[in-house]
Amino acid sequence: MNCASVPHHITSIFIPYTQGPPEEQGSIGAGLAVEPPARACTGEGNTIPTTTAKRTLEMLGWSGDPPVAVWDPLPPGAGYSVSASTSLAAGLALAQARGIPLYRVYKAAHIAEVLESTGLGDVLAISCGVGVVVRRRHGPPGVGEVDCTPLPPGVAILSFNVGSRHTRELIREASSYRDEAWRRLSRILDEPSLEVFIEESQAFTLDIGAQRVFPRWREIHKTPGLIGYYFKKRVAVILVEEDRLGDAASHLEALGVRARILQPARGPLCIGVCT
Repeated sequence: MNCASVPHHITSIFIPYTQGPPEEQGSIGAGLAVEPPARACTGEGNTIPTTTAKRTLEMLGWSGDPPVAVWDPLPPGAGYSVSASTSLAAGLALAQARGIPLYRVYKAAHIAEVLESTGLGDVLAISCGVGVVVRRRHGPPGVGEVDCTPLPPGVAILSFNVGSRHTRELIREASSYRDEAWRRLSRILDEPSLEVFIEESQAFTLDIGAQRVFPRWREIHKTPGLIGYYFKKRVAVILVEEDRLGDAASHLEALGVRARILQPARGPLCIGVCT
């Protein structure tokens, strides 16, 4: 059995580049790399949860053998990069079984995301996969440029969903707030610290009104130990002081949402025995 796991990436700000062939498209932007990871193993029967993961496998020459099973504890369509994470996990498991080079997996997953309209920069972000992830040049890994800054100790991450939304819609409307995105992103590019990331990501959320998907969003400001928050798609990301995590989760649940505890990602991928 060959297994792999990869983290997820939750974008806060992005600027799409959609001209040219799929391997030249992508996005620049910033986000957080988080766990629990998506996982995949060969030899357990085919379970492919996303069309993007299936396309990735097919681009790598797969036609059902060996069987590939993929699991993801996070919901698709909410902003957790499930399509990219499952595609990479599936591709890496297959690559281990067949001796496929890593760069081919990254390229296939990126192209599959573009063709399926499920993402533009998540594969590049996950290839770095730690802390605050800043995509400086668009394209797949090997073409795009990405940096990671680990989160400082004592930071915990909570999230909750408000429905789902297809990435295609998000990409389509991104041109209407390109100026706001660039204004906020440019400061993160200059100083990719957690403090600047949170300040600009939260400001961008308010710039474009993304918080309005949750009518009680103002009460997030009362979250115990709050460091900052942002909304992307239909997911809210709330960073809090680790020693206030329980109080923060209780506060959010009192607002009528199911708070999910995430962990900062420990690395971009694991191949083989992954815990």
